[in-house]
Amino acid sequence: MIQPAFRLFPFDQYELLLTPIKPTFRRIPIDSTSICCYDLNNLTLKVSGKEAVREESQLMDEALKQILVVDDDKSQLLSVNAILKSEYDIISVTSGKGALKCLSETVPSLVLLDVLMPEMDGFEVYGKIRALSSMKDVPIIFLTSVNAPEEIERALRIGAADYITKPYASENFTNRIKNAISMYEYRKAGEPKRKSSARP
Repeated sequence: MIQPAFRLFPFDQYELLLTPIKPTFRRIPIDSTSICCYDLNNLTLKVSGKEAVREESQLMDEALKQILVVDDDKSQLLSVNAILKSEYDIISVTSGKGALKCLSETVPSLVLLDVLMPEMDGFEVYGKIRALSSMKDVPIIFLTSVNAPEEIERALRIGAADYITKPYASENFTNRIKNAISMYEYRKAGEPKRKSSARP
């Protein structure tokens, strides 16, 4: 009897995909435009029946940091995904509306946001994202072909973590993303200490 190439084990809202080569822990996409995958090559899981032994919280701790990419240009989404997929869990959406829907269900470590988009441009989307209580401090980087100095100044003035213009060198691009996430995590780690020291 020929064995199937893979088996799916339901795990709450997630799926565990086991292949003969390597295990992959994959989040179910939010919509048809999303790309969302955890690749845990070194993770060993014991499976009993249809339940994974590992706790969900343990799996999530070992998962890649998540980046939301918002751009109406699908070729740009594919390009960003190709550069970052080995180090991050990428969610890609093609509109501000899609971004807001995604952010109602998850909080990424960083958002990459285009400026020129139909319906809502990047600055309008930025304002709506910042209005979400869960997204007040998450770094947002504008990633756009618009390189006008006044637009760059505007983005940084309203609180964007960075402003990257296309085309960009992949190494410089990834370094700036790492720096933004590191700064965010550093500030987030210091919040409990600041709150405790502020108490009378």
